[in-house]
Amino acid sequence: MFGTRLLSSRRVVGRYGGYGYGFTARLGSSSVTAPPRRMYSVTTATTATSATTTTATATPTATTKRIPGATIGPVPNVTFKDIQDAYARIRHTVARSPLDRSPRLSQLAGCELSLKKEHLSLTGSYKERGALNKLLTLTEEERKKGVICWSAGNHAQAVSYHSTRLGIDGVIVMPVTTPHVKVAATRQFGAKVVLAGQSFGGAAEAEMEIAEREGRTLVHAFNDPMIVAGQGVRIVFCLCVVLCVDLCDG
Repeated sequence: MFGTRLLSSRRVVGRYGGYGYGFTARLGSSSVTAPPRRMYSVTTATTATSATTTTATATPTATTKRIPGATIGPVPNVTFKDIQDAYARIRHTVARSPLDRSPRLSQLAGCELSLKKEHLSLTGSYKERGALNKLLTLTEEERKKGVICWSAGNHAQAVSYHSTRLGIDGVIVMPVTTPHVKVAATRQFGAKVVLAGQSFGGAAEAEMEIAEREGRTLVHAFNDPMIVAGQGVRIVFCLCVVLCVDLCDG
């Protein structure tokens, strides 16, 4: 949101060894605090916790087993050049969604606030930018063996649509608790949908088993530099509109 100033952020360790970030931001003369948003990291161990009246810590036991491809590792190293390259790959396929000022929300927030209408994209969200960028960087051998991802919604649909369009065999693993409408939409785009696990953890385990057995390439929802670079294109679009310059062609 333009006109928003980040005042502070905090890292929060989750129950299963993952983490998220909460933040406090200022909108005009008012401050808004958001609770931590959980970022999923899968483990098979229980955790020992200790708490006081004000703090709580979670320490994984020695038997913690992390699932490759499902845990949150180091933040992917992505440069602005990576984002420019992603833009060059996807620019003729993914439509540039409009960025429109919202007079009412701007008034309420006390700043100039614009909304980027990613819901107008074919798959209904910004996720197709990262998915397509990743798919376009696969080697010929990786394309032949196919791809796989675990997701319960937008990323699943993005991978399903673009893998099918590019002639790449795709498998999408979704938790059995995923709403039927999301499962149906993902199947409609052409990829094979496998329902496994009661949560993202169970789906991730099934995804890794299939990937190892069939030699498929994992298209991670977020922990991949090509995914991050593709998603970053929409931020560059916003800056281009606000600054009235073309940061990708220049």
